Amino acid sequence: MRIFLLIILLSLNISCQRQDCDLEYYPSPPYGNPDYTDYYLFLGNLYKNNLNNNEKAISQYLKIIELEPENFGAYNNAGVFFLDDLQDYEKAEEYLLKGYEIDSDNGYINYNLGRLYNTTGVFEKSIEYFQL
Repeated sequence: MRIFLLIILLSLNISCQRQDCDLEYYPSPPYGNPDYTDYYLFLGNLYKNNLNNNEKAISQYLKIIELEPENFGAYNNAGVFFLDDLQDYEKAEEYLLKGYEIDSDNGYINYNLGRLYNTTGVFEKSIEYFQL
């Protein structure tokens, strides 16, 4: 199923790079499975990176959290989105710390928490997370 989804979403990505597109007209998750979180991750990244639609991008990331509350990657993506794109450091911290609670050994979470605290001037915490 993953290869099928990849083919559909790559063609979607190519068509959206070539023209303005509204993803509302594109296929729903594969085989009608609304719980397929990779689909929402891809759509979120597509809205963010190709279509510059922050509102729709974050809604896709939050959909993953709704479907899989223990998906640390979804918390990481949401945290990075709030950190880099919206500069909402409070929200970034909220999501990144939740991801850290789920998987404190994950390098991405630790790196992004380090970036967050470096950006906000909390250097001791920043060093702590960069060293993990």
